[in-house]
Amino acid sequence: MQNTGEIKDHWRVNALRVVCGITAFLFAWWVYSFAIPAYQAGILFLSRRLLVKFVFGIGVCFFSIFTLGVSFSRWQGLVFEYFDRGETWLRQFKRVNILVFVLMVAGVSYLLMSPSGLIYKDKASRLLSFWLLTCLGSGLLKSAGIRQRWIVLLGGAAVFTAFGFRLAAYIPDVSTYPLTLSWSEASRYYYASLFFAKKIYGEALPLTILHPTRYLLQSIPFIIPHSPLWLHRLWQVVLWIFISLGFATVFTRRLDIRDGFLRLTVVVWSFLFVLIGPVYYHLQVPAILIIACFFPTRHDRRSLIISYLALVFASIWAGISRVNWYPVPGLLASALYFLEVNRQGKSLWRYLLLPALSTVGGFVIAAVSQVVYIRISGNPVGQFTSSFSSNLLWYRLFPNSTYPLGILGAAVFVSLPLILLACMRLWRHWHRVHIIRLVGLAAILFVLFAGGLVVSVKIGGGSNLHNMDAFLTVLLVICGLIYFDKLTFDTPPSESDGSLHPLEVKRLNINLHGILLSYAILAPVLFTIFSGGALTYPDQEVLDTDLSKIRRLIEKAGAEGDVLFIGERQLLIFGEVQGVKLVPEYERVFLMEMAMAGNPEYLEQFHQDLKHQRYHMIISEPLYLPVKGEAERFGEENNAWVNYVGKNLRCYYTAIKTVKELKVQLLIPQTKINKKCE
Repeated sequence: MQNTGEIKDHWRVNALRVVCGITAFLFAWWVYSFAIPAYQAGILFLSRRLLVKFVFGIGVCFFSIFTLGVSFSRWQGLVFEYFDRGETWLRQFKRVNILVFVLMVAGVSYLLMSPSGLIYKDKASRLLSFWLLTCLGSGLLKSAGIRQRWIVLLGGAAVFTAFGFRLAAYIPDVSTYPLTLSWSEASRYYYASLFFAKKIYGEALPLTILHPTRYLLQSIPFIIPHSPLWLHRLWQVVLWIFISLGFATVFTRRLDIRDGFLRLTVVVWSFLFVLIGPVYYHLQVPAILIIACFFPTRHDRRSLIISYLALVFASIWAGISRVNWYPVPGLLASALYFLEVNRQGKSLWRYLLLPALSTVGGFVIAAVSQVVYIRISGNPVGQFTSSFSSNLLWYRLFPNSTYPLGILGAAVFVSLPLILLACMRLWRHWHRVHIIRLVGLAAILFVLFAGGLVVSVKIGGGSNLHNMDAFLTVLLVICGLIYFDKLTFDTPPSESDGSLHPLEVKRLNINLHGILLSYAILAPVLFTIFSGGALTYPDQEVLDTDLSKIRRLIEKAGAEGDVLFIGERQLLIFGEVQGVKLVPEYERVFLMEMAMAGNPEYLEQFHQDLKHQRYHMIISEPLYLPVKGEAERFGEENNAWVNYVGKNLRCYYTAIKTVKELKVQLLIPQTKINKKCE
């Protein structure tokens, strides 16, 4: 039998070999990614910067291979001697090492995501930067005196580095750029402004149909008179970060992890996990209420009142938020019940009564809250149900041009390690849990998974996992509580039962648990480090000149008649354009929603308004009318827009100014209408 010292050395040698192998591979990939194109262009040896990068990359690659070779020789002890000397030297700085790690992550993350990060947009650079920060960070954390195995510190450093990348990805979202940063960005501020319509536009307007709770949260900065666009962008980033962190914190608190480092690691990892979808921040609110307040094992009056008030308020919020979130608060409460309440001494119907009432009651409350909101919103009922008539594009379950991973493949990829870890945790204990509880948990996950797939393939979706939000949220809670020993058992343990402690590998060689745990850690990390990036803006002089011309043309048209902002409504909201009255109809995102749903009444009214040339000017993105197929990204969405919006606009209006750099087009009524359009 090996003694502890031999086992420890065995671990250190294997870890060294893995690190050297990965480092050599990533440096080779990085060199290949820029050297081959530069060589083919004939500039590799003419550019000093490229030559320095090439020599440095090749040098580190060969040094890693050399160290890897040494690890198989009798001189391997020399390598560890140098590592130990370095660690001893760093230990004198104690907690300063953590500060150094934080500054390193912040600096590299900024370089990757800020405007200067355009040169780091390739995957090789990002992955290499992430790996180097992770390795250096694990050493700094160890030198800071954190008492964990190096492999745990490596996982923690990976999670913290990805967290830095995720925060830095929001840098481009906080900008003073007056035009929209993405296709739907300006729409969010418009729908948020409707809660303060009287104050902003001088008249009461119907509330938003799309995501009311999201825009309610986003409307808060409008409390400040004349709040600028950059403040609303900053507020949206604050909502993303702090609500997601709030969810991760209350979830981790429910796990009751004693070790501070592991607890912080799980908080940050959970934050990254919910942003895989992403799970939108307004949809995390009801989950936070249930996880923080619903405790089915507490039977005192105060706890019961808090638990069921949380369920009621969470269901109301979910009902106003989104149709496919109606059952989620009740199902999440039921999942907590199946996890924490055993069946001892209860008949089957009595045991199932509470989860049944929670699920049905939560659904009914959500549905009623939606009906109430529809009545007070001032919108036609039919516009709230348009999504039910949208086409389902089943091919998007599989790899496609809109989402190369495919909804099904990506969902399985991120959920599989959690499910396997939970099953592995239960492997020797499943017989101690009543089968109805396991069936209940499996049924909840199956319903949410199937429902998420259906919603994801609806036209307008399928480009990420945000429609799998309910499944990912409940999956995280169920698997997390099982893995961290929060599942109560129905029978006491027997002598044959074993245990596998969380975040600890029993055997000191690579085993299934370690592989699955690494997989679970890396899944959200990989999604994070390859997301986001720097934005490019038009030249400031060009922007000022063109925007000034656009502003004058719009204000002149507004003095003569109605001006329809299909897009860029933030120009009105934040005072970039003066003296123009808002036309609330036909906003870009909702117009697209109606086009994808094929809503006949709405689209016919739009057609008639264009035909009668109701608007003196229309502001839109530049019109392109090519019809696309499945092989092109968002082909069906493009075709819906072309058929119901683009062609009608082209029939009755003509462009007087198009600025491609700003993605803005101004259209005025045509004097001669093509007979084919009649």
